Amino acid sequence: MSPRIIEREIAHAGYLTIERLRLRFADGAEAFREVESHGDAAAVLPYDAERRCALVVRLFRAPVLIAAGEIFLEEACAGMIELEDATTAVHREPMKNWRGFALARVHRSGLVKPGVSTERQSLSLRPIAPPTRRARRWREG
Repeated sequence: MSPRIIEREIAHAGYLTIERLRLRFADGAEAFREVESHGDAAAVLPYDAERRCALVVRLFRAPVLIAAGEIFLEEACAGMIELEDATTAVHREPMKNWRGFALARVHRSGLVKPGVSTERQSLSLRPIAPPTRRARRWREG
């Protein structure tokens, strides 16, 4: 017999939802777990194989400030999937951060923090074409 959920309780509901689960395992042992849910996300990591680098965004993240004292975190361009499919979200996100950036299909989808979160993130790796590299340098300089 695999683990079963024998009781569920919503401990918090807001931007994210925290559920407290009571589980029963095959040997009869029981345990409690908290699970966070806030929806799924799409991330894009444009890379330049020739220069061996990737484009990232610098964003403020409150948990990073608490955990590491850092104001900004460099990460793949990402956003929540809202009333759309992952492919549409993957195309939307780079357009917000890098104007005119075109993207291919979603390459991989998986759970990001499976120990505590139900968030599934769709990741797309996208080679940068030479015109995109020139446009990026122009904006930086």
